[in-house]
Amino acid sequence: MRTQSEILARIKERDEGDPFDWEIDEYIVFLDWEHVKDFLIPDADQGGWNDDFREPTRENVLEKMREYMPFAVDKAERGRGLSALRSIMHYTAWVWLLEDDDLLEVVMVDYEDYGKGILGQISRRYGWSA
Repeated sequence: MRTQSEILARIKERDEGDPFDWEIDEYIVFLDWEHVKDFLIPDADQGGWNDDFREPTRENVLEKMREYMPFAVDKAERGRGLSALRSIMHYTAWVWLLEDDDLLEVVMVDYEDYGKGILGQISRRYGWSA
């Protein structure tokens, strides 16, 4: 798993390439209070953040990916352009968090047919049905 410092660096790196923050939003929830507070509104408090924070473990990321897959596949199968692209951006973030860089190389390479092939590769990699 990526460290808090690596996640911060990725957010800065992707800031220009992610105009809607679809990828960046997935990193934010894995930052602890000390690293996230500069991204939040000034009156945000740690107690509220603790409700949203997800411990950055491989299991938590994989659970989120698995739970989201039916939704992503539905958007791809129905040709829902922006929603399908947003799903791929979520998976880009999650795969990056997992440090599965070999899979990351294919995630955004061939976005045809609303990302169906990408979702299939991700599902096969982690042993899910898509």
